[in-house]
Amino acid sequence: MDLLLVFYSLVFILILVSPFFLNHFIFSKSLIPDNNERKILLDNLRDLKAELDTGKINFEEFENLSIPITEKLEALKVDIHSCKSCGYELKNINVKFCENCGAKL
Repeated sequence: MDLLLVFYSLVFILILVSPFFLNHFIFSKSLIPDNNERKILLDNLRDLKAELDTGKINFEEFENLSIPITEKLEALKVDIHSCKSCGYELKNINVKFCENCGAKL
C-alpha cells in the first residue's frame, strides 16, 4: 500500500472523529454549574408537594422533608449568582468573567 494513501486515510479519520471528541470533552461543560442537581431538587420538592396534596404525608412530615431540599436550593442559587473567587454578586448570569476580580466563571 502506498504511504501517502495511509497518511491521508489517517488524516481523514482524524478529521471525522475530532468534532465528536471536541464536543464531548470541551464544549459539554455547562456555564451554569449544578443545573442538573437543581432540576433534581425541584422535582423532589414537587413530589413532596404532590404527596402532601394526596394525603400520603402530613404537613409536619412535609416541612421536615422539604427543609434540607430548600436549603440546598438556596445554596445553589448563591453559587450561581456570585463569584466563587471574590464573592461578588453578579448582576448578569450569562457573563463568563467576574466584573469585580476578572476571574473566569
